[in-house]
Formats: sequence, C-alpha cells, structure tokens
Amino acid sequence: MILSSLDSTVLLAAAAGLGSAFLWGLGCLLFDRVQARPPAGVGSSVAPPSAAGMNLFKNSLCCAVLLLVMGLGGGGALPGVGAFWWLFLSGVIGFAIGDSLYFAAFPKAGVQVTAMVGNLIPILTGLLGWLFLGETAGAATWFWMVVVLSGISLVVLDPAGRSSDAGPARDPKERALGLLYAFGSALSQALGIVAASSAFEAVGVLPGTIARLIGGILSALVIGAFAGLLPGARGIVAELSELTRPLRTPLLMRMLLVPTIVATILSLPLHSTAVRGAPPHIAALVLATSPLFILPLGRFFGARHGPLSLVGTLIGFAGVAGVLLA
Repeated sequence: MILSSLDSTVLLAAAAGLGSAFLWGLGCLLFDRVQARPPAGVGSSVAPPSAAGMNLFKNSLCCAVLLLVMGLGGGGALPGVGAFWWLFLSGVIGFAIGDSLYFAAFPKAGVQVTAMVGNLIPILTGLLGWLFLGETAGAATWFWMVVVLSGISLVVLDPAGRSSDAGPARDPKERALGLLYAFGSALSQALGIVAASSAFEAVGVLPGTIARLIGGILSALVIGAFAGLLPGARGIVAELSELTRPLRTPLLMRMLLVPTIVATILSLPLHSTAVRGAPPHIAALVLATSPLFILPLGRFFGARHGPLSLVGTLIGFAGVAGVLLA
C-alpha cells in the first residue's frame, strides 16, 4: 500500500520518536553511572556532579552544538515572539525542572523505576486536558490508566529493583523520595509537552529545540540563585558554583561528554521531530518506550531486574498504548 503524504510524515515522526527513546534510555544509564561513581583517579578531590549540574551541562552543550549547526545553514523557520515564549516556558518546565528531578531520582529509585514512572506522562497530559481544557475521557481510557498504574506498581515492587547496581539495598525513605522526584518529573514533562505542542506547528525543529534549551538553561540559573536564598542554603554564590561545577571542571566535562551526546545532542532533535510531526498521542506513545529499551540495556550496566520488572514494564507500556489509542 502506498502511504499518503500525511501517513509518511507520521511514520517518519514515529520512527524518530523511537530513536529518541532508545538514545535517551542509553544516555540515562550513562548519566547514572557518572552520578553514582566518583571520578576515577582523583580520590575524593572531585565529587560526582549533582543532578541539576549534570542537567545544566547537558542542556548547555546541546544548545551550543545546535546553535553551531544553525550557523552553518541548518534549522528551519524561526519561532515568532508568541511561539518563542511558549517554547521557552516548555523548556523551563520540561528541561530545567523535569530533567533535574529525573536525574535526581536515579540514585534513589533506580533508572528503570524512574523511567517507568515516566510512563505517567501521557496519562497526566490527558488528565490536564480533562481538567483544564474540557476534554472527555471514556471508560476505556480510565481502564487503561489503571493498567498503566498496575504495571508501574509491579516494577516498583520488584525486590531486585530495591537494590542499587552495586548491591546494597536502598533505604526505603530514600526510595520513596526518589519516587516523588520521578513523579514530579513526569508531571513537569507533561506540562512541557502541552506548552510546546502547538508552538512547534510552524517552527523548525532546531530553532524550536534551541528555544526550549534556552528556557531550560536560564531558568536553571535563576532557580539555583533562588535556592541559595532558602533557609539552610549555602548562599547564592555557593549554589551557583555547585550548579556550574561540571562546566568548569575538565574531568567532569570529559565524563559527561558521551552521555550528553547520546541523550541530548543525538536524541533531542529526534524528540522534537516526533512532537512536531506526529499527533500528540502517537508522539507520546513512541517517546514512552524508553523503559522497554532501558530494561535490556541496564543488564550491561549491572542493573538488577527481576521478573516483576519485565512483566510490569510490558503491562505498563500496553496500558500507555491503550490510553493513547482508546
């Protein structure tokens, strides 16, 4: 059967989304390895980067590379003022807040559990539309939402997932905090997708992605400065110094280079292509496949996954597909 132009566009966008999900999953495992292990050969003189610091490095390097690509003649249509601010806001919510919470959840809950909680993104996106945009949800949709939650619950309850890659069991309170971080990340990503979807309609992939990255970078600095004013904080200068440490430490820069290339520089344009070229439910579905890739990839990084994780991941993805296609 010969695909129509629209079908071909959606198919290409879906393939881009799958590629983005694979690269993001691999990059997350690489980021987790950097965060969980002290830099080799330097003892305790250089501590592993913070989640927010890794995220700022990731966004800054990706933005610089994409700006270089645009300067060489690539890109597409630039966003207008209105579209730029929606994309900027999307970057604030999704890149600065959502990704930082995502990275912060890794050492506490594990990469697979964090990614599975991320499958709440399409559900939360639908709930936001139901609550604030007057969209309707039928009985089938609610059923599949329960299926997703069941799959996530199985992964969370997997005894093998309660230990770190190195072996010792995670503290239950720390794991609960990691789950809270993962949920906050999913909610932030859902809000970011809603904010960016309409703004991407007449904007090139690279300019749109750069606008989101600028929002993520600038807001991270503002959030870091504000954090320095909170009770018990070290002060603005100390907070910003820790936040930007990966950008100023050659060893950390080398350690974060490959994860950033994989998870961001290669993945983000594909992610934006999926969001821009496919209907929201299709884009959300293919981008939700990261846990399916992380599950087998994690074995090469020493991650422990039992039968509950395997079954729960498959059930959770089936539920996501049901929600989006119901």
